Amino acid sequence: MMFMRKLLVLALILLFPAAVFGLGELLQGETTTTTFVSRFGRAMDNPPSEVRDLKIERIYDGGKNVRLTWTNPPEDDLAGVIIIVRADRYPEHKDDIAGEGKVLANLAASAAETQSYTHPLFQPTAVRVKYKDPNQYYMLVTYDKTGNFSRGVKGFLSGKVI
Repeated sequence: MMFMRKLLVLALILLFPAAVFGLGELLQGETTTTTFVSRFGRAMDNPPSEVRDLKIERIYDGGKNVRLTWTNPPEDDLAGVIIIVRADRYPEHKDDIAGEGKVLANLAASAAETQSYTHPLFQPTAVRVKYKDPNQYYMLVTYDKTGNFSRGVKGFLSGKVI
């Protein structure tokens, strides 16, 4: 039986050289589960880590904008970051955009790089009007090259009358 497992592992490695399998589990014979591990050293069904150091700030550069700045997680298989915003509450998950929610951006991302996005809240027009910013509840969700999504990091910017 042990010989058959070793033969199966060898066959899988030859057929799928891009993936490395949890050989310790297969060869020990003590467990019946098999975990696929990506070539990046993480189980393929595990989501990437969250972004770090999220900073949300108002900027006044001719319009009225919000700049989000963060550091991407260190995983080499990181593919991107999705930015979601709501005006009524924090988003609960990456698809929580009904009603007041909106996907602002789906950005390509590299491991451990500092990244930013500018969210235009209000652009000046010829007609001057008073504009009340709604509260802005942001969530940044990372995803990897195999389609796994993180739970998301949340941030808030309070509304202000100008």
